[in-house]
Amino acid sequence: MRRFAIFLFVTFLFLPGPGGAEGDPVRLLWLIYEAHAFEGESGEIKTLRRWEEPVRIRLTGPGAERWQATVDEIGQWLSDHTGLPVETRAGWLGANMTVRLRSTDDMMGLLAERGFSLEREAGELPCLGRFWSNELSVIASAESDVAGDMPDPDVRTCLWEEMLQTMGLPGDFCAGGETLFCGSQHPQRATARDALVMRIHYDRRLRPGMTRAEAAPIVETIIREHLAAGVAWR
Repeated sequence: MRRFAIFLFVTFLFLPGPGGAEGDPVRLLWLIYEAHAFEGESGEIKTLRRWEEPVRIRLTGPGAERWQATVDEIGQWLSDHTGLPVETRAGWLGANMTVRLRSTDDMMGLLAERGFSLEREAGELPCLGRFWSNELSVIASAESDVAGDMPDPDVRTCLWEEMLQTMGLPGDFCAGGETLFCGSQHPQRATARDALVMRIHYDRRLRPGMTRAEAAPIVETIIREHLAAGVAWR
């Protein structure tokens, strides 16, 4: 029987700032990537986790037709930044990533059921995501739950955030510029920083199963290459 690890994350996570790294973009970008890839709501993630096969997304729940175009846009972005084929209109049997729209009441019940505190800071949104990875640290399936009765900007933010985090980047980090991966910030789509982090995570020099120590020198090389090429990230 295959063993699967489960990683859960919500938008209610804040990590400490980068200290003196603001003046060193390579170190700051490593701290950002490290927090996204090796930390989660349940604590440390010991190995790098990501998809290696095509992602097939199914959107379901009240209002799904209304938000399908947004999911299509996110799917195209994911394909562009990971190099993986991403289908956004998968059938029930073929989907390996499910995105569910729920009522806020349902979301709060789901959060309570999974043991999360319901006392939220101002600005936090009721969204939840999780993914399952196999013994090789390859993500095999994922799901996101979003309160679809929130104001449109908040629903859009949650869809972007949860779908990006289920690609293997469950941790939040608020310092270092605007990002979806911070519970107190609500950009309407992925930022330049988010794009760079996703490209780093899916660089083929990295591989699922790498530890933090194994990934660090490779990530530093990738970061330096992007900075030398003038990639904007702030």
